[in-house]
Amino acid sequence: MKNIFLSLLFSLGIFFSANAQWSAVNTSFGKSIAALLKAGNSFVAATDSNGVYFSDGSDNNWVQRNSGISFLRTISLAYNGSTIAVGTRGGGVYLTSNNGSAWTQASLTNMAVPHIYALTYLAGNLLAGSGGGGVYHSTNNGGAWTNQPVSTSLANSFYVSPSGNYAYLCIGSRIHKSNADGTVWTQIGSANATLKTAAEILAGGGVSYLFAGTADGVYLSSNGGTSWSSRNSGLTYRDVNKFAVYGSNLFAATSGGVFRTTNNGTSWESVSTGMPGVPVVTDLLIDGGNIYAATTSGIIYKRALSEVVTSVEKSDVRTEIKMDLKQNSPNPFSQTTRIIYRIPDNTGVNPGKTGLAGRRVILSVCNLLGSEVARLVDEEQSPGLYEVSFSPRGLSNGVYFYRLQYGGQSETRKMTLVR
Repeated sequence: MKNIFLSLLFSLGIFFSANAQWSAVNTSFGKSIAALLKAGNSFVAATDSNGVYFSDGSDNNWVQRNSGISFLRTISLAYNGSTIAVGTRGGGVYLTSNNGSAWTQASLTNMAVPHIYALTYLAGNLLAGSGGGGVYHSTNNGGAWTNQPVSTSLANSFYVSPSGNYAYLCIGSRIHKSNADGTVWTQIGSANATLKTAAEILAGGGVSYLFAGTADGVYLSSNGGTSWSSRNSGLTYRDVNKFAVYGSNLFAATSGGVFRTTNNGTSWESVSTGMPGVPVVTDLLIDGGNIYAATTSGIIYKRALSEVVTSVEKSDVRTEIKMDLKQNSPNPFSQTTRIIYRIPDNTGVNPGKTGLAGRRVILSVCNLLGSEVARLVDEEQSPGLYEVSFSPRGLSNGVYFYRLQYGGQSETRKMTLVR
C-alpha cells in the first residue's frame, strides 16, 4: 500500500524530479537581457544595445519592436496594466500602449541624468531610478518629472511591496523605503557591497520578512529594517541580481544560476539543472505555473514551478485530485493582488459539463451583482500550480468575487479592493 501511495505521488508530480531541467524559449538576442516582465498576454524583454523584444500569446515567438526608440541600451521595464515603460541609458524613458508597435519618448525636462536603471509604478505614479541623479517622479506617465535626490549612487532596482502601499529602492549600497506615492524616501539599511535587489514575504499576523540582495550575499530583516542578518548558507554564488517570490519560496538570480530557499534564507539550494555552464542570471519572472530566468547570454530559460517548488502542504496533496483556488494575497489590496490556483490531472474530467472542454480554465472576477468585470484566464492549461496578478483599472472600492472554473468544477472566493 505504501509503495502504491508513493507511486501516486510521483505520478502527480508532487516530488522533485531529478531529470527535470530548464529549457530555452528563444535563440539568443545577442546581448545581455537587463529586464523581463509579463504585460497582459505578452512577454517583454529589455536588452542592453538591441532594444526590446516581445513574444505575444506564448513565450517562444520573439520579435524586436523598437520603432521610435533612439537609444537601444534598454535596461529597465515597468507595466501599469495599459502602458509599458522602458528605461534606457542616455534617452530617459520610452512608453508604448500598443505592445511596442510604436514607442514615444517621455519628457526629459528636469531629468538631468537620463540613464534609467530602475522603473516601477506606485499608486499610479511612474518612478524612474537613475544612474546618479536620484529618483525621478511623474504623476502623468512621464509627461513631467520632479527630482528626488535620494542619492548620487546608481539606482539598481525598485520593489513594490505585496500590499502595494510602498516601495523599496536599492541604490548604491543602501536600501530606502517610500511613502504611499513614492515622493518621500527613508533609508532603512546599508551594506558593505552594492545593494541590487529586494523582496518581501508576508508571514501573516503582521509579520513580514524583508530580503536585500547584494553583490556579496543576502541579508534578512524581520523588523522593517531596524536590524539585519546575513543569510548565505548554501548560496555558493553570492552576487545576487534579482529575487522572485512564490508563496514561501524565494528565488535568487545570481552570477552562478538560480537558487531557492524555503526557510527565509536559513539554507539555499541551486535549482539550475539544465542551464549550460554557469549562467549569469539577471532577472526572474514567475508566470502561468513557470519560472523564467533571463541571462547575460541573451537567452531566457523556463522551468515548471512544480519541478522546483518541492515543499507541498498536506492540503495541496489532497487537492491534486481536485482543483484548488487559494485566497488572494494581499487582501484587502489597493493596487495589485496575486491569485494562486492548482489545476489537477484531468483524468476523468467530464468535458461536457459547464461547456468547459478538457483542460480549459476560466478565472474571472465579478462584482456583487454577479456581473463579470474582468477575465484573467481563459485558455487550456496543463495540470500544475499557477499564479496570476490582478491589477484592477476603473473599478471602485468594495467587495468582489473571483471564480475558477475547470472541467465541471467551480470555486469562488471573496476579495476586497481598498484604494
